[in-house]
Amino acid sequence: MARRTYQPRRECLTILPTNTKWNTYRIVIILLVLALDFNGSVVVRAKLLAAVILPHGDFAYDPTLLPTSHPGRPIADRLASTSRAVGHWLVQKNVAPDVLFFSTPHGIALSNDFALYLGSMASGTARIGKDLRNASFIPYNVRIANVTLAPTMVADLIHYLRVLRQQNVSGVSTSPDDADDVPLHWAEVIPLSFLDSNKKGSVVGREQSALRKSHRRRRLPTGAGKTRQHLIWSHPLQRYNAAPAMVPELLHVGCLLRTWLEQRPETFAVVVSADLSHTHRQDGPYGYSNTSIAFDAALVEWASGNPCRNQAALLERARHLQAGAKSCGYTGLVLLHGILCSSNENWESQSPHNSQLWESKVWANGNATYFGMMAVSIAKNFEDISSP
Repeated sequence: MARRTYQPRRECLTILPTNTKWNTYRIVIILLVLALDFNGSVVVRAKLLAAVILPHGDFAYDPTLLPTSHPGRPIADRLASTSRAVGHWLVQKNVAPDVLFFSTPHGIALSNDFALYLGSMASGTARIGKDLRNASFIPYNVRIANVTLAPTMVADLIHYLRVLRQQNVSGVSTSPDDADDVPLHWAEVIPLSFLDSNKKGSVVGREQSALRKSHRRRRLPTGAGKTRQHLIWSHPLQRYNAAPAMVPELLHVGCLLRTWLEQRPETFAVVVSADLSHTHRQDGPYGYSNTSIAFDAALVEWASGNPCRNQAALLERARHLQAGAKSCGYTGLVLLHGILCSSNENWESQSPHNSQLWESKVWANGNATYFGMMAVSIAKNFEDISSP
């Protein structure tokens, strides 16, 4: 099927014009989400609770892949500890959403359409150690199983985006009768392992690592008596060569996603699996580019404070540097920006739908080897994540 030509629609722009017409629409939207609490007072309940950005590089999962003498080891240690702290904060400690909307750049990808995973369950394995690019090292497996998907919710979302809003979104099925799990790979398995989730993480291989032993022994907690569901969103293959050109579409689709989830009865959080520039070192697979440091700095600036205020760092500076930086996570971050920043509330508004109330913190960032990574939490009424 031919890809529809993207055309922005006036009903959902990331930055809405501040005129009387749009102010009227905004008031109507807010009124639609009003609800009465038990005391009869009017409250507005936001369905989007928080978002996190998590790395999927091997060294963020297991920093002991690098010797203690390696200059990137302190960065890897910090990323490993903070990624787990951010994951725990999201799903157990503070937020605990009903549904995780999970964006992956290395999933089951279609050529041009965004893909949503169809099926009831997902599972998969990540090979840890491949990023060492060391023939003498034998990688080991990390497996995650029993990831609960949401087929009915996915069908509703596809209908909304593709049929009602004419977006380039399709479902992808890997089992015709839903008998087999949808396969997950490293860009899903590693961030999901940080989420302190409902599953038992199993690790096999080099048993001398204390980190791996601790993961093999532990059984992850089950949460507050409920099964968390996952919507897994895969970015199309065209992102490899056309990510900057996709920015308007990503912002618009992100805005539509926010509109859809705010109409659902469940609470949501967004997880973006993303690594940063892949061109920090000449001996890396993509070589060196002098855009790498500036690109990562732009993303850190965007993710520090309020991302909606810092949009120029993501949508202008990083966009122009993406071709040289070769970040796998850029399209996911732009989609997240569209989700977070699709409201046009005044800065002073205390509505929980106000995009200007987001607070973001970068807990760790840096390049342990040839690619950059960062761990970020984004929420309203921000509560500090204790230092790991």
